[in-house]
Amino acid sequence: MNKNQGNRKSFNPLNLSFLDIMSCGLGAVILVFLILKHGESISPEESNRISQDITATNSQINLAKEELEKVINEIEQTSNEITQVKSQTRIISAVIEEELANQRLSDQEIHDLQEDLEQLEDRNIDLIENYDEGEKMYLAGLEVKGDRIVFLLDNSASMMDETLINIIRKSLLKDTKKRDSEKWVKSKLSAKWLLNRIPEKSIYSFLTFNENVELRTNAVWNDGSDENSIQQLMQSIEEITPEGGTNLEKALRYVKKMEPMPDAVYLITDGLPTIGEEVEKITTSIFNRCFRSSQKKKKKISSECRHALFQKAKEDYLKGVKIKTSTILLPLEGDVRAASDYWNLSIQSGGLLISPSPDWP
Repeated sequence: MNKNQGNRKSFNPLNLSFLDIMSCGLGAVILVFLILKHGESISPEESNRISQDITATNSQINLAKEELEKVINEIEQTSNEITQVKSQTRIISAVIEEELANQRLSDQEIHDLQEDLEQLEDRNIDLIENYDEGEKMYLAGLEVKGDRIVFLLDNSASMMDETLINIIRKSLLKDTKKRDSEKWVKSKLSAKWLLNRIPEKSIYSFLTFNENVELRTNAVWNDGSDENSIQQLMQSIEEITPEGGTNLEKALRYVKKMEPMPDAVYLITDGLPTIGEEVEKITTSIFNRCFRSSQKKKKKISSECRHALFQKAKEDYLKGVKIKTSTILLPLEGDVRAASDYWNLSIQSGGLLISPSPDWP
């Protein structure tokens, strides 16, 4: 063994001086400090990028809100279309059944109506049902629109009940009892439903008719934004008594002579007229017979004659400028042509025919 090697002390890693230990600890602390300081700092470029991301996210949120509103509006429109389609389907079905039973339609007419019904049913399948149960939907699909709107409420005796025998019985009651008749209450509620939806920028007039026509508003034309006037009209409707026959022709003539002429009419009735207006020349024997029958004010007039009186009233009404006319048709026993005739009036004038739900209100 070399002497020098024998005298050299062996290396021991644990033999570190205190100064070496302190130097290592200080270096570790500095290293940790530098790491933490670097992590906390954000460059201006990074800050701008984050700001842009936030702006882009807010824009996407706003776009999503707009899309949601569009979807909600589309759902509401679809709901109205569904209700309108079902109402028209019910009317067409009633027309087919009534006319088949009465044998008043030709084979071609029946075929055309059946095709209309099939088309409406096909549309109904494609639509998504979404009903708002918060509001009575018995008149849904019927919107009150127009610059000059006329409301026509039939206050003849038949508006008290659906059957002839009950109409005769209730005609003998006091006026207060007549006004409380279930069918008449439905009629008044329908009128109020329409009045509540008058556009503020429109003007309107409210008429009742039986054998005569009566203006129920203070003026011929009233401002749709005058809520007090509308509320007073609703209160006065409660005092109207149903009585007498039905002269639809006189009411429609009154409407056509109004100045300025209305551009929308909403008619509330339950069937075809029982009285007609006299003319200078009678062109058909059936109308001559029916006109004389109506003037005698019988308790009952045939369905054929009521149809003839309606046809004459409708033809005169549709001459010249056509007024968009929508009808709310209440039920009446034995008036088999009413649904068909009022449906044709609505189609030819550009309006709608609505039949309130049997369980309303």
